[in-house]
Amino acid sequence: MNAAEFKADGFQMLQYLLSTVSNTTASSKMKAVSDLVALEQAPGEPSGLFMSRVRDIQEVVGSMQVAELLPLFALAHLDSSRYPGLMMRYVINDPAITGASTRSLEQEMLAEETRIRALSRNGQLPDLPPTVPAANRVNTARPTPLPPRSPPLP
Repeated sequence: MNAAEFKADGFQMLQYLLSTVSNTTASSKMKAVSDLVALEQAPGEPSGLFMSRVRDIQEVVGSMQVAELLPLFALAHLDSSRYPGLMMRYVINDPAITGASTRSLEQEMLAEETRIRALSRNGQLPDLPPTVPAANRVNTARPTPLPPRSPPLP
């Protein structure tokens, strides 16, 4: 914590530390939503153990409102083969996805479908990695251009 911005502002440092150790990361929220959907007391599972799992979920999503949870429920149950870019963008913490409303998530889904349709050949999905926004790429190397195609011979 030898950062200059924290030397003059102890409250900012405390807030940073609390956010670092809290269960409010995008991945912990997604896991909690998945756990909530799958929540069921197993036969013979002691009530204390079951309720402990409920409390673990509550720690992460307890203060969230339904409007914040619905996009997470939708993301957790998307067909990942149809929306690989959206799931990748969620994993890398893209704010357009992690903070999406149901309407903006729908727009992102439509855009993803359009991208995949544009890249597909004969109805087959392309063998390309999922899209990642340029701002989140580690190295933004430009692809090597392909040589121009020669016209077909008569």
